[in-house]
Order: sequence, then structure tokens, then C-alpha cells
Amino acid sequence: MLRILKLEFIDDAVLRSDLTLLEALDTQIGFMEDKIAAVALNDEKVKLLITMPGLKYFSASLLVARSATSIASVAIRS
Repeated sequence: MLRILKLEFIDDAVLRSDLTLLEALDTQIGFMEDKIAAVALNDEKVKLLITMPGLKYFSASLLVARSATSIASVAIRS
């Protein structure tokens, strides 16, 4: 939609540059999401959590990581 917008020379250059950057970032986000999913789905705790309705691999991974952090901080305090 924005690619067909007609702007003045410098505005058009800035817009096209920003759109190219956003597309590159979107590609990198997709790549990293795939990597996170691959790692997460090898974790038995994550696999168990995603059986709960509404919980996907990313949220399950965050819960597992957070619980590990909480357990570690309790162990350090003890």
C-alpha cells in the first residue's frame, strides 16, 4: 500500500528506505521465531504447557524460563 504512494523526491527516498528496513527486520523476526520454536519444542516442560488451551510455544517458553529464574534466585538466597 505504501509502495504505491506518490511523494516528493526526498520523502519517497526516506519512505522506501524505511520500508526496506522494515521488511528486513520482519524477515529476521521470522527467522528468530523459527529458531525459538525449534528450541522450545524440544523442551518437555514446554511441550506439556502447550497442551493447555491458549498457550503457545513462546508463552510456554517464557513461563519455563521465568520459573527457572525464580528457582535459581531462591537457591542463591539460601
